[in-house]
Amino acid sequence: MSDTPDDGLEVSALLLCREVQNGRTGVSLREILEIVPVLQFPGEAGPLSFVAFLRPHRAGEAEVVFRIHPINQPETTLIRMPGRLNVLKGYEGRQTVVSAGFKTLTVNGGGWFGLEFSVGNRVMARTKFAVGAVGTKKAPAPGLTPPPTA
Repeated sequence: MSDTPDDGLEVSALLLCREVQNGRTGVSLREILEIVPVLQFPGEAGPLSFVAFLRPHRAGEAEVVFRIHPINQPETTLIRMPGRLNVLKGYEGRQTVVSAGFKTLTVNGGGWFGLEFSVGNRVMARTKFAVGAVGTKKAPAPGLTPPPTA
């Protein structure tokens, strides 16, 4: 596998959920979301996890990225979470799960957001989700602020 994917990789799902749990018998997702509620803006949302289900057809490594953008501004990146896909020899053709997430995320405003999963420079899957406040009638412009990194 190289950093420029071709037909050697299938993405079967891209989801937003509360938590990804890896167990002895497989992967479990807790609360798959399409709407992320917060009490007010700005507010805290979390935990949130992004998860992609892949089926690589050959061994190797590749750069992966989860990216969030306002739905009406796909050129604007609000959050970019890079990672690495590593498929060992003998595991080709098996379903693989790639995930990333936050324990908490500051949400400055509501609206619809796009979530993309890329391998190399190629977007392999897209989905969308909404963020809404439970207690406010009028929300400011959309925005997300990732927690500070150590």
